[in-house]
Amino acid sequence: MTQCCSFTALEHDLRKRKQVVLFVGAGINTTSYPDINMSWDALMETLFCDALRYLTIEKDIPAVELNIIRQGLNKDGLSNENQHFKELLKIRDCLEYEFPPLIKASVIKEILGNNYISAIQRFLYSQCDKKLIRKMFQETYTLQNRDKVKDTYPFYTLYTMARFVILYPYVKAIVSYNYDNFLKVAISILLDSKEEYFTSEELKRINTRNLVIQDISGFLYNQEMTNDILSIYHVHGYIQPPSESLVIGNNQIVLSMDEYHEIEKDAYSWPTATQLHFLSHYTCMLVGCRLQTQRLRECCIMSSIAEMTTRYIICQQKVVL
Repeated sequence: MTQCCSFTALEHDLRKRKQVVLFVGAGINTTSYPDINMSWDALMETLFCDALRYLTIEKDIPAVELNIIRQGLNKDGLSNENQHFKELLKIRDCLEYEFPPLIKASVIKEILGNNYISAIQRFLYSQCDKKLIRKMFQETYTLQNRDKVKDTYPFYTLYTMARFVILYPYVKAIVSYNYDNFLKVAISILLDSKEEYFTSEELKRINTRNLVIQDISGFLYNQEMTNDILSIYHVHGYIQPPSESLVIGNNQIVLSMDEYHEIEKDAYSWPTATQLHFLSHYTCMLVGCRLQTQRLRECCIMSSIAEMTTRYIICQQKVVL
């Protein structure tokens, strides 16, 4: 069954030491830091603008027309003080109607080809990296600083999930719909400087285990599950940071409907089997996920026959499945 906002029931399950699987989406990377926006919508807009720029060069589209389209795509920057506000508003409405996210994704793939993977890498890791996350954590969440009153709490959900994974030893696995490694990075930052972030009582619990985190995707999906290794299953693919070699090969990136349909053709594909297995056999917490994601909704529905499992959806809005 699926429970929304039932924190009492969730607390009860955790006190009973039930094994938990986390399902995380782009929402865990949300931050109040003004220069960072790693949402799915922001990714689509950035890649779509890249595709338009390529198309401009190929089709010799005038720069003036391209600039008008870009202004129409820029939702936040559209001001009624602009002399062309009404025209730009019409363009924006038309673009949103004609190009929903999945259509945008197909256009992006068609125009950019394999370059879209490196474009996603630039979008993610040009905004955020381990150095920035560590700086934000140290300024906000260390024992020395966390009780101070602050205007903002950057990467709060990412920090909270990292703490939960470290402190709750019954997290069996993590299923991630994100392409990045930021959750693994957040966990490693807290563990590397654990005396700065955890109380003496918490340290006693942490020091009883040697937690190792590994990112799993593509051909690595069949890695063995052990008590010492916690796997993050990137069911939509994993894109390494620039400091690591970019592996494409069997690491299929799920971006458009083309990839969704390819996965659906194979009833035993590892991304589908992984989600169904965990949703059917473990208490699951869905954090920062888009419940409009077609495959996640389908897996939730297909696994609903397992009455002994519970799914907790942690989000800001009421969700109906």
